[in-house]
Amino acid sequence: MILKKGVLILLVILPLASILRAQDSGIYRWNDASGDWDESPGQHVASRVSVGPDGSPWVVDSKGRISHLVGDAWQAIPGRAKDIAVGGDGSVWVIGGDPNVLGDDDVYKREGSSWRRFDGAALNISVGESGMPWVVTSEGATYRLVRGVFVDVKRQASDVAIGGRVDTAWVTAPSGEIFYMSRRGTWVQVPGRALRISVGPDGMPWVVTEQRTIYRWASDHFELMPGLANDIGIGADGSVWVIGYSPAAVGYSLPAGRMSFHAPEKQEQDPAPAPKPDVPLPGGKHETLVCRGSRDPNDFPTSHRIGDDRPGLTVLRMCFGLMNGGAANKISPGYCIVDGRDHREDDLQCLVEEVADDTIPTAAETLRKPGRYWLFHVFPYVTRSGERYFKVLESRETGAPIRFDDH
Repeated sequence: MILKKGVLILLVILPLASILRAQDSGIYRWNDASGDWDESPGQHVASRVSVGPDGSPWVVDSKGRISHLVGDAWQAIPGRAKDIAVGGDGSVWVIGGDPNVLGDDDVYKREGSSWRRFDGAALNISVGESGMPWVVTSEGATYRLVRGVFVDVKRQASDVAIGGRVDTAWVTAPSGEIFYMSRRGTWVQVPGRALRISVGPDGMPWVVTEQRTIYRWASDHFELMPGLANDIGIGADGSVWVIGYSPAAVGYSLPAGRMSFHAPEKQEQDPAPAPKPDVPLPGGKHETLVCRGSRDPNDFPTSHRIGDDRPGLTVLRMCFGLMNGGAANKISPGYCIVDGRDHREDDLQCLVEEVADDTIPTAAETLRKPGRYWLFHVFPYVTRSGERYFKVLESRETGAPIRFDDH
């Protein structure tokens, strides 16, 4: 058995998320149209939430009872759990046991109307599009299930979230820092701190902080959202649900209605300084990339950098895999090469391009087709939050495969 079941005696070294007593509160769904949260039917309460691929929530309350919202009715599910996770394939996994008993408990998968136990024990669980779970133990160790065995991924965490078409892994560290696992298997830190985390179908996270504020990732920073929450879950269809935060434990009652009623009142304050613009990376140099198209929708993931647009222009961020340089016709589909050299471990693997709104097609659209090639002249830049990327100075489709000395 890889993970050991038991109760940890030295509570002072437990991650913060593992020592918080389960607290029930209302269940809410994010409404894009209104920019606010809608309460679930039936005034149901819970302490943990996960979301199925159809957008319906599965929840666990402070007594370990499991429920699933079907239409407008909550259905009780047999069993008891501390945490719950639903994969993009519809599989339902739980950490069994009493939520108010500290320590790890068995991992189960729902099969029909019963639960199948897996060898291992943990405190928190998340399941990605593939249906394979990742778990975090009360000691902060992180594991993922590989061919029926939980394997240590060598990352201390207090919570874990898996999402996106390629099961992108995100974790919150015991001290709150936020990391994601790159395509190379290395852990990359992003700005911010959080307590709970969930990941959407685009591979991007929403988080809940220690202060119970809610944020979502917006290209290169976290954006504050309305309301307060104890837990958060996102379905494979993009539906976002939270367990609201109720200050009842400190002498207040939970107001009825929208969760925005829980949001703290805005304080008058001096205007925030204008954000610093991205700047060239010191010591950087001009490079040329050649990329080959691919049918795989997981290749060349592209997002819109919110807040960076100018009239008539859109800022797009595209990430890619790198392989060693050579003739363009040797590039594997879905990869790029750097002119004149092999790739290095510290190479940047995302680029940002300012594109005119009437540009058809964009580089990202062209690279969705196999056998197409695109050339980028780039220079390394760094954002105000410390993220490094290639800024595109010029780009064009190359048509047929080329050699570097042809451009």
